[in-house]
Amino acid sequence: MKVTFTTAGRTVPDNGTYTVSGDTIQFTGFTLATYLNREFKYKVENGTFEMWTEGLTYKFKKA
Repeated sequence: MKVTFTTAGRTVPDNGTYTVSGDTIQFTGFTLATYLNREFKYKVENGTFEMWTEGLTYKFKKA
């Protein structure tokens, strides 16, 4: 999985992998976005993908 992060006007590419099992998604292998290297609960509702873990929540809406 390739991702691109934009922070403070700077775009940085990073790579990692993910595994889905039931209602969890596990990310591994990110070298810059290491805060993603963990397991998240997730759900998809009304075109919105949401994943969360202790202290972090991300929501992505379909464009």
